[in-house]
Amino acid sequence: MATINRFAVAEIMRARGVKVSTLANEIGLDRTTLSTALNTGKRTIPLDRLITLSQSLSVDPRALLGPDDANRALAEVAA
Repeated sequence: MATINRFAVAEIMRARGVKVSTLANEIGLDRTTLSTALNTGKRTIPLDRLITLSQSLSVDPRALLGPDDANRALAEVAA
């Protein structure tokens, strides 16, 4: 399992105009599973889906990993 940075994923999705349902379909996850990973504390997805997710978003897989706290702190400072 891989722990994703939900803020990074959400920002990349927003920038590319990608919806959760579309992305979930592309990477072979149930929409609810992906939505839960992006909106709750349960931010893990299968490792093979991380690779597919990064390919679908055209980013390095490392850009999708890691803790949310650093991004949240940066967003609060920028606001």
